[in-house]
Formats: sequence, structure tokens, C-alpha cells
Amino acid sequence: MTINREPQHPHRRIDRHKLFDACHRVLLLARQYRPTEPHREMGYDGLLFGFLDARFGKMRRQYQITVGPSKLPKRLDFRQGGTSPVVIEFATRTRGRNEVYGSQNRSEIQKLSRQRKASLRCLILLDVSGNPPLPVDKLWSTYDKVRLGPGQYSRMPVQIVYIHPDVPREKAFHCWKP
Repeated sequence: MTINREPQHPHRRIDRHKLFDACHRVLLLARQYRPTEPHREMGYDGLLFGFLDARFGKMRRQYQITVGPSKLPKRLDFRQGGTSPVVIEFATRTRGRNEVYGSQNRSEIQKLSRQRKASLRCLILLDVSGNPPLPVDKLWSTYDKVRLGPGQYSRMPVQIVYIHPDVPREKAFHCWKP
């Protein structure tokens, strides 16, 4: 009897809908998962990385980049690909802490928007709080207010994805534009 199985690490290009589906599955797992520091993003970082790498392949975690004139490197949470990569940052909403609003994620938007060669720049807002979802219109309005200030560098749009079990896919996406 022959069983058709996908390879363990297929290299699949990530698009926003595939990313939504993968993160939605991670969210369902994360609600059962109890990290040692439940109020920190890094508690969920390994879970999300493992799932994305198994699903899409060739993921890199905590990828170092330089932003602007600063000599100190910054880090992107996840990166997939080579010359036209997919770059991903994520923030969490937990029972004790809510870090998903625009003003709280300005530095993440700045890092993502400066990745000119990326085919997809995505900020994932992972809601593992167990509470009702935030009103998405109000959430998106906080991102519309984010401005990165003057500078002689190009800024690219960033896809923002709110992942909550009660938020349908058609309301989960917002495009931040410089």
C-alpha cells in the first residue's frame, strides 16, 4: 500500500493567506501551551518558528539586520528565502499583557518597512489571551496613526495580521502604508 506524503521540509513560498492559516493553527496550539514566562513574546517564539519551519521550510529565526545609521544590529523574528525574502515580526496579546497596538509596535513596523527587497513584510498579532477579540476597526486605526518620521530611505508597506479564533480571515488583514 502506497501512502502519498509531503516531504518533511517542503520549501513553499509564504503568502499572507497561507501565513494566516498556519498562525491560526499555532494559536490553537498556543492556547494549550504554557510557556515558563507566559507574558512574553519569546515564550511563543519557538512554537511559532517550529511550526512555520515545518510548514514552509528554510526559515531563519532572530535574523540580524542593520537599520539606518545605527551600528548595532537589530533582529527580525523570522525570515524565509534569499534575494526576495519573506520577513516576519510578531507580537502577542496574553492574559496579563496586551502588546498589539500600533504605538507599541512602531519599531517592528520600522524594521519591516525598511526591507525593500522582501516579497512580503508581515507583522503577526497573535492573541493567546483567551479573551474576546479586540475590535479590529479600532485596532487598525492605531496602526494608521503610526508615522516613522523623516529620513532618506524608502519605506515599503507592511501587512498586519490579527490572529484570533473569532476573527474571520476577511477581517484579519490590514496594510500599513508609509
